[in-house]
Amino acid sequence: SSQINAQDEKYDVFYFSLIKEYTLNPDGSMDYRYVKKQKMLSYRAFQNLYGETFLVYNPAFQKIKINEVYTEMADGKKITAPPNAFNEVLPGYAANAPAYNSLREMVITHTGLERNATINLDYLVHTEKGTFPALMGNEMLAETEPVKSLLIRIRIPAGQNLYYKIFNGNWQP
Repeated sequence: SSQINAQDEKYDVFYFSLIKEYTLNPDGSMDYRYVKKQKMLSYRAFQNLYGETFLVYNPAFQKIKINEVYTEMADGKKITAPPNAFNEVLPGYAANAPAYNSLREMVITHTGLERNATINLDYLVHTEKGTFPALMGNEMLAETEPVKSLLIRIRIPAGQNLYYKIFNGNWQP
């Protein structure tokens, strides 16, 4: 892990918390939940890097549920994302590729951004049963910005076995 220096000006943002949660439901469907609380430290952070969030999914078998999106401005004012902050587009890499034209990308535009504002985002991607052969995830811990609290949670029904491999570490679930 890297050293966390929240006040170090070389960083554009600072993550207070980052949660990635995988759930295998008893019916075989799967949920992926992503929650972040991210502080903007530079103008570059919200003008070029983190002003939008992109969620790629296939609406034929996946549904997105936006639980919460809001910004806490530097003065503490809360700005909830308006309805026009959510726009569904074709992912750029799917252009001119007919086999992938069923994919969609939800673009969430974060509003009320300024230096020292904090983005709060919580969303869930539900995947229907039978879509994937197993609950699968590949998490590379390679954030370019400091993360104070990182939680990766995997939930499986009682009686199921969890098969996993952790590289470059000796953590246990």
